[in-house]
Amino acid sequence: MGYLHIDTILDKFVMDHYSQIPSDLLYGKNGLMVYYAYYASLHNKKDAKIYKMISDDIIDNTSNASLSILNGGLVGTGICLDFILYYLFPDNSDYVLEEIDQEIYKQSSSIESSDKINLNLIIEIALYIALRLNHGLKSRPKRSIFTNRIIDLVEFIYHRLTISYFEESIPFDLFNHLYYFIYTLSKLTKLGINSVRNAKILGEIGFVINIPRLHANKLELLLFAILINRTTNFQLDVWKDIQSDLIRTISIDKIMSKEMREKQIYFRNGKSAIYLLMLLCNKASDSIIFPLTKSDYCNLISNHFKEGLMSRKLYPTDKDQLGLNSYWGMKLLSDFL
Repeated sequence: MGYLHIDTILDKFVMDHYSQIPSDLLYGKNGLMVYYAYYASLHNKKDAKIYKMISDDIIDNTSNASLSILNGGLVGTGICLDFILYYLFPDNSDYVLEEIDQEIYKQSSSIESSDKINLNLIIEIALYIALRLNHGLKSRPKRSIFTNRIIDLVEFIYHRLTISYFEESIPFDLFNHLYYFIYTLSKLTKLGINSVRNAKILGEIGFVINIPRLHANKLELLLFAILINRTTNFQLDVWKDIQSDLIRTISIDKIMSKEMREKQIYFRNGKSAIYLLMLLCNKASDSIIFPLTKSDYCNLISNHFKEGLMSRKLYPTDKDQLGLNSYWGMKLLSDFL
């Protein structure tokens, strides 16, 4: 799939409409920062210039941001920068993220006592701290402080998980806060942080979680079952059984032909998310559970590029068409397949 013309269109859109693009991870600047950082890491000067523009702007405006992952908040910004500084441009993340770390810690310390508890936000903060402990926070005093904080947050979250967190998302949605929490627990267990307690919670969640009806939701649960079974040193038979059952029963054909419409291809709730999940399942398991070819995905998205990107203008108010959710994310995924 030729991208030269597509690159030009996407880059021009970012430059022409930058002030109107939201800060979201999925639909805006946070996600675009990761996109351009990846291509800048391949020594593309044009992409490096755009990456610097976006990252400078985001870092300069962190004081005005909210906390959440998806809505341009500090947690989403911090996760994106942490990823970039660990995988793409290895650097001292503790220095770059110092202000974000401080603000998230400060707000996490007060959010539990607020009149209206936002448990989703607390789960997102716990995920951020787990990732930071995995990739950075090298200073012993700072690491100790954040370790104690995450232990407290895990208990706070665990005792407040309601039945709604275990209900299946219909229609399919890639973003699931129960899975954020499961991933946080598996990361902490691998790091040796309160491992026995975290493994016990994972085991209890495994006993009460229901196998989803939608095959798309089964696929997402499979990814987290694989991660738990690969990253924890504890024998959690319930998660091994879940993984085996899901591998045996998942039908990708049913997802593509029955659960999703022909042109439902975005990352939030479409076929691109399915390809991403299949890729991540294969990587997490170090095996080919789902055969994937670059040509299959390129054939899927090529008509969308031709009918959408080439035949009509992009508008900054057309949220679904922006950022990693759409063209930028599709191009990035196609290069990873």
